[in-house]
Amino acid sequence: MVVPRFRVLDREMAVREEFRALPKAVRDQRRLERLNDRWCAAVHGSRYYAVLAKKLGLPELFESLDEFRELVPVTPRQALRDRPDDFRLPGHRRGKWMTTGGSTGVPTRVFWGLDGHLESLRDQYWARSWWGVGVFDRQAMLWGHASSHGGGLPGACGRMMVPVIDRLRGRIRFNAYQLDRESLRTYFDRIVRFRPVSLYAYGSAAHLLAVANRGRAGPDSLKVAFLAAEPVQEMFRESIGEVFGCPCAGEYGSIDCGMIAYEHPEGKSRVFERSVIVETVLREGGYEILVTQLRDTGFPLFRYEIGDMTPMPLSCAADGGEVLEAVSGRSYDMLRSPTGAVCYGGMVTQILKQLADVALFTVRQGPDYGLSILIQTVSGNDIGVEGRRYVASEVAKLLPGVRVEISQVPALDRTPAGKHRWITSEAGVQPSNGKPSDAR
Repeated sequence: MVVPRFRVLDREMAVREEFRALPKAVRDQRRLERLNDRWCAAVHGSRYYAVLAKKLGLPELFESLDEFRELVPVTPRQALRDRPDDFRLPGHRRGKWMTTGGSTGVPTRVFWGLDGHLESLRDQYWARSWWGVGVFDRQAMLWGHASSHGGGLPGACGRMMVPVIDRLRGRIRFNAYQLDRESLRTYFDRIVRFRPVSLYAYGSAAHLLAVANRGRAGPDSLKVAFLAAEPVQEMFRESIGEVFGCPCAGEYGSIDCGMIAYEHPEGKSRVFERSVIVETVLREGGYEILVTQLRDTGFPLFRYEIGDMTPMPLSCAADGGEVLEAVSGRSYDMLRSPTGAVCYGGMVTQILKQLADVALFTVRQGPDYGLSILIQTVSGNDIGVEGRRYVASEVAKLLPGVRVEISQVPALDRTPAGKHRWITSEAGVQPSNGKPSDAR
């Protein structure tokens, strides 16, 4: 007997396969229909978009996706952060408010209606099926769960329910906040015994897990490591492939937008075209990603400034599907000098990768342009005078006149959500006023 809920899931997987097989012109027409449904509801129900539409004289329906992109301005992230209630559609619907991990510095509240949330989950399940992973296949997770660290009843419920749900779903979860060598080796032993089909983890946490267990035999059951919430570095793929003997697949999503794209076995990340419209806009240092939500979340977002960058513009795969290059970091990961020189933070990553003993690092740039580089090594040994001199001299070539301080720490702090922040910069940041933008 097939449980009705899973019959619905099978049907939803088939819907996505059928949509992907359509000619691009037909897919775009279907997307336009969904877009117009969401836009019409927003201009009549969302305070933010109602004001915007009236101010700019925007139509209730668009004739094409190009017309939508031409007429509708970018929704600044600051606007959502400052006044989230202005975005939510009126009326009662099943769902809940969620809070982003605050990787941009300040957490942002968004509402997810149940229908939209389920659609996003089904996109994730569908993408994992590309790698031969089923919904109820065993999975090891190296993940944070920030809500379970809260106080009061919500925190208590979170701590109680997470292990129950994990057991029902065939998952084993390890603490992404505790990544010392002893813990990582214990996690590895339990993973080997558990024999999961997939690993789901922050990329940096999975990398540390692999580094701490080099030379040991991993489980032969693993098909893939799904890496989420952080840019997937090449060194992650190398260490995980070496120890676990499986490929890595980058998951690109967020609390505010849900699933956006997923890395495909053929390469690059395929956009969930039925669920979102993705744009890449040329900016200083790369292409900024804008996202339009097509799911029925009760919380419309159009041409939303999600805050991520990619090195290349949106392109099409051989079958016409939209694909993204790897997401390379946040839009505020640009490092600057007072003389006007600018470099993307990933260039500093390439410098530090030349030091073989470096496991993780964090680069912080203050408002005075000074750089503080914190380094965690694999062995725990100091990188030495020569290592420090090399890093400082190479950074000086990129950012002349910037003061560089290099410190070594036993372990780097993670965000409340369990993520690792590689680069953060406060230099040259121009805050938004949070009002509807006229920028195109």
